Amino acid sequence: MFTERNPWHFPDPDSWTTDLKATGFRVSSVERFERPTPLPTSLGDWIDTFGNGLLAGLDAHARSEIKAEAEAAAAPIHRTRDRTWILDYVRLRFVAIKPATLPK
Repeated sequence: MFTERNPWHFPDPDSWTTDLKATGFRVSSVERFERPTPLPTSLGDWIDTFGNGLLAGLDAHARSEIKAEAEAAAAPIHRTRDRTWILDYVRLRFVAIKPATLPK
């Protein structure tokens, strides 16, 4: 069920490079870097915003239970002493140019 509903795709730098080259881009650089990000609210609120489709069709009680379980599982790693949630975002930065689009 999760695979059918999973809205996310996280390609690595090599996959991006391969895909860009396959569509005619010249790849100059690809950089992967971590960007730990504090949440302005709770992990449950983040799940409501970004994982809403994963919980679609569930009643409010089931949604609440799943979010509480996710928070309990993630808290030891992703919650600071001051109760701030920090998520492990990763960014890719790349420079790719499609030669046919360069000005003449």
